[in-house]
Amino acid sequence: MLIGWDWATDTHDVTVMDATGERIDRWELAHTEEGFTKTLARLRKHGDPADLPVAIETTRGLAVDRLLAGGHPIVPVHPNAFHAMRARWGASKAKTDAGDSMKLADYLRTDGHLLHWPGGKAVFANLDSDIAMAFLEKYPTPTSAAKLTAGRLEAWCKRRGYSGKKPGSVLIERLRSAPKAASRISDAVVAQLVRIQVALVQVIRAAIRALDKAIAEAVETHPYAPLFATMPRIGTVSLGQVIGGIGPILERAQTCEQLIAEAGVVPVTRAWGKSRMVTFRFATNRRARVALTVFADNSRHGSDWAAKIYNDARARKRHPHAVRILARAWLRVMWACWCNGTCYDPATHQANNKINTTIEEPLAA
Repeated sequence: MLIGWDWATDTHDVTVMDATGERIDRWELAHTEEGFTKTLARLRKHGDPADLPVAIETTRGLAVDRLLAGGHPIVPVHPNAFHAMRARWGASKAKTDAGDSMKLADYLRTDGHLLHWPGGKAVFANLDSDIAMAFLEKYPTPTSAAKLTAGRLEAWCKRRGYSGKKPGSVLIERLRSAPKAASRISDAVVAQLVRIQVALVQVIRAAIRALDKAIAEAVETHPYAPLFATMPRIGTVSLGQVIGGIGPILERAQTCEQLIAEAGVVPVTRAWGKSRMVTFRFATNRRARVALTVFADNSRHGSDWAAKIYNDARARKRHPHAVRILARAWLRVMWACWCNGTCYDPATHQANNKINTTIEEPLAA
């Protein structure tokens, strides 16, 4: 028997296939202790775990740990390699979780002899808030949090400024239903490792805050900042990225079209004989393009003008292409601000949805 496992954050999909390619069993499980326990038991009904290899698109994580602890050989499949094989199951490129688990099992059936079968390794979960880090520092292991009640957990969260969107009963249920790790390390060692990881994350977060402050101070005193600071949804960090990436190009560009080309938001035309194609521009200032497209994508949520340009382009193009079209429009606005030495003003630079780029000599220093 061969197993295909399509993994995700909240749910997983499992397919059991025999050597002839027939699907014997298939089910979906939640990413909870109950889900993993029932799945491992259900897999054992199909044979000895050592004879049930599992194809999965990762080499680490709790699913891999639990499968290894259950005795299953793990066959990690690189997502790019798996994507390249999709054509063998049809040209429509249809994709579902159930279909992917079936395809992984079939891929293992046909190409398993060509794949390496290393083990997986566990990693710590992401720590993305001060409350989460404080909780892990106080309760680093499931054993240390065993005596927590819904009331005590809710009170603890309130003391640390928790928003209160989830009551204590929901939080404690999530804590109790979380799948258990397969590690054999003692609680004392795990607690020490978790606290060390928390300390490292706190140092990194402190460094990020210091860097954000330095960026804000540098942007505040930069002579180009007033030109673009009033643009919709630009933000301090994004403004700093735009100034750092687009500023040097503005200084040397002779025309608006040169600016657009060097920023990489205009395609490249290749023509020979009767052939002609318009393709993505690879030779460009990548940092400038990333800074510009990130701002452009954010701006459509704060500007009706930007939203219209994006939506019109999205009706014809894919999202990345539509964002580049919007970024190109924003570069014309930036060029107008630069040439006239005036700060961005929607009434001036977006009148009748047209941008005035007739002035080619930069006036701003």
